[in-house]
Amino acid sequence: MFQFPVVVFALAISLVGCATTNLIEGRDFDASVTNQIVKGKTTANDIIAMLGQPYSKMPEVDDTVRWTYSYITATSHAQSGFFGGISTTLNGNKKNLYIILDKDNIVKNFTLDEGPIQRTTNTNSF
Repeated sequence: MFQFPVVVFALAISLVGCATTNLIEGRDFDASVTNQIVKGKTTANDIIAMLGQPYSKMPEVDDTVRWTYSYITATSHAQSGFFGGISTTLNGNKKNLYIILDKDNIVKNFTLDEGPIQRTTNTNSF
């Protein structure tokens, strides 16, 4: 008689769990150097001298090339609930610099996107 509630409680506890993961992607870079980038004047070699090699280089359809410098740090935490629901949170920071170079390797345009990353997702199995 005493054993049944203990078994049910032990089974219920085993259905609850959590996991935390730390994420670092890309290579950190000094975003303040964007003040030194001048459209139509700064060269690809200038950019490499300031920031090093980009995270990626992607050719565009208009004979330009997009260089991306990217750095993301985040912590993800997932927790399963007592009755099967799952809650996931993601908190961190992002820093992305997109540079468009023309066919002569001169900066045509650039965009800096940086700030916090915050997402929460809840799902229920009911």
